[in-house]
Amino acid sequence: MRGSNQICDSELWEGTAKSAEGHLAEFCFSKGKEEEMVVAVNWQDADSSSAKSFRYIFPDSSLSRVMLCGGYDYPQLETVKCECAGKRANSKKCGCMSDEFLARAKSNHFSALKQSGNDPEEYAKRMRILGKYHSRDIHDWVGKDGKTYRCPWHPQRVCSCGKCDQGEQASGSGMADRQAAIGVHVAGEVDQEEDSEDSDDSDGKYNANFRCKGISYQVRGKVLTCDLHSLLYEIECNRIAVKANEVIDPVMGKGDSFPFTRE
Repeated sequence: MRGSNQICDSELWEGTAKSAEGHLAEFCFSKGKEEEMVVAVNWQDADSSSAKSFRYIFPDSSLSRVMLCGGYDYPQLETVKCECAGKRANSKKCGCMSDEFLARAKSNHFSALKQSGNDPEEYAKRMRILGKYHSRDIHDWVGKDGKTYRCPWHPQRVCSCGKCDQGEQASGSGMADRQAAIGVHVAGEVDQEEDSEDSDDSDGKYNANFRCKGISYQVRGKVLTCDLHSLLYEIECNRIAVKANEVIDPVMGKGDSFPFTRE
């Protein structure tokens, strides 16, 4: 508890620093309540032990809330580094963010918004998939439930010869039937009543029933392989996902600041 520098001869606290943190928090909260203090929000680290002390002194959660610092949801931020760290500038082949990637990310966001209809939960789901998987060129993954999931807006394999008919939408029943046959869960459902407006790396124009051997789907253009930049993009997408109910209303739908600028 006292660390490497011995500042006194007596024991400061019997136990760990975490237990001392909770004990001190309870003491401070108790003093505050004695002085008729009203605490609306206790904002703390996600791993802090003060929450129990706070709730013991202020039991009404409708009057006194516990909020967690978002940065601690991603502890790897403390150690992750940019792959171009120490270099004068980013290279054309590096996996860091670029103007090209940001333009495509903007288009992808609009696509996720449009295809989610009036469902904020679907919008949040798509944004998290974009941030955690699709931007890293990962298109199938195993969820916490042990099931395999895939990006909902493109097939896993696409035409490799360039001659197959491109008229069918990859999001059509052909792709859905093939995924269902092999037990794959689509992490979201594309709105079939609207034409896809995905960006160039996921434009939904692929023919799911191509006749050639085919190749695995890959993101077109820049892929975020930089540990730092890919994590930052994931955090930003998650931040947007958390605000899904502020972006889409189940009744009123969603707004578009530039309704005449997209074809």
